[in-house]
Amino acid sequence: MRKFSNEEIIAGIRAHDHTVLSHIYERNYKIIENLVLSNGGTKDEAADVFQESMIIVYNKIRENQLTLTAYFDTYLYGVCRLVWMALLRKKNSYVPAELVSERIMSDEDVQWNMIQNEKHQLVWHYFSKLTADCQKVIRLFFEGKSIREITEIMHYSSEQHTKNRRLRCKERLINIIMKDPRFKELATLTHELKSKLLEN
Repeated sequence: MRKFSNEEIIAGIRAHDHTVLSHIYERNYKIIENLVLSNGGTKDEAADVFQESMIIVYNKIRENQLTLTAYFDTYLYGVCRLVWMALLRKKNSYVPAELVSERIMSDEDVQWNMIQNEKHQLVWHYFSKLTADCQKVIRLFFEGKSIREITEIMHYSSEQHTKNRRLRCKERLINIIMKDPRFKELATLTHELKSKLLEN
């Protein structure tokens, strides 16, 4: 499947282009459905969340008020997530689309959060590719375990070995993340958004 640029997607939504709309659905619907189902929702609610979110996005595009600072898929996921959160708070009735739209799109902090979310997804994607041993060492480290505790849990020969192992695992994770082209793009987006927020 060809990946459309943000500009092509925005133009396609504005023109009700079936090819672009199908592309958006195929790339995103299952992810949104999984988000809703994994948080106690139903397939019908997932469909409602997706439709409501697309209406919000369409209205912003129609009003020329949509500026993307992340991939469209990431942006849409953020909108869907907040619409779903609104539904959870008022389980039997949606917050009007206009109110959700204003709260989401007028706040650049939301765009910041979406970029950070994509960074986290990138980290966990590569974290899952580390050896089981490295994953466990890093998890224990972030859980606040001391070097002595990690040494005992992992049955390592010495605390120095534990320190060396932790360092090698962290370096391995950092190196493979930094080789991904998305890392550089996300770093650039973060810098640009920081500058924009400081100007306001």
